[in-house]
Amino acid sequence: MISFVYFDVGGVAIRDSSHTTMWNQVALDLGIPQSRLPEWKVFNQKYAYSFCIDRDIDSILPELASTFSLQIPPSYSMLENLVDRFSPNPSIVPAMQFAQQRTRVGLLTDMFPRMFTMLEQKNLLPSIQWDCVIDSSQVRVRKPEKEIFTIAQNHAGVPADQILFIDNQQNNLDAAKACGWNTLHYDSTQYEESGKRVLLSLQELL
Repeated sequence: MISFVYFDVGGVAIRDSSHTTMWNQVALDLGIPQSRLPEWKVFNQKYAYSFCIDRDIDSILPELASTFSLQIPPSYSMLENLVDRFSPNPSIVPAMQFAQQRTRVGLLTDMFPRMFTMLEQKNLLPSIQWDCVIDSSQVRVRKPEKEIFTIAQNHAGVPADQILFIDNQQNNLDAAKACGWNTLHYDSTQYEESGKRVLLSLQELL
């Protein structure tokens, strides 16, 4: 029996940078030359973990400007530049609505500080009344660490084997399985087909 369904946000609830060149486009917008994109990738990887915990992505702009000899306008926000490239994912909405009609639902997401609010303000998230939202930048721990699944289960208030988690990253699903959760993989390279497949799976499970 499934009593709670958690959906991921990036690559599931919305179409984000997953399997795209969005990050490179952000770099090119900033004036980083194509030839230095490998350096840009290394620079980002240095902060990748903390971005989803407590480091505001815009806080690295001074170091970024120094490293790549950039002139960045004071009003520029890399967070907003990135979010403006995201789009809604209507293909997942029928599955979310179906789940909400039959059980409680929530979001479990690795999120940059301020990003979730920005997604709401830009109307990128599905219009669903979530029972809870577990945002890594709020709970200060991220997937695939066990602690975030413990926090999410406590908020759901049900046994582990009654939780279903839908995510586009296999390492996150593996971590959830290790905690006793049920999982479904959402392929964010095939949004439409994945939306249909998840809905069919939910119709069998709920």
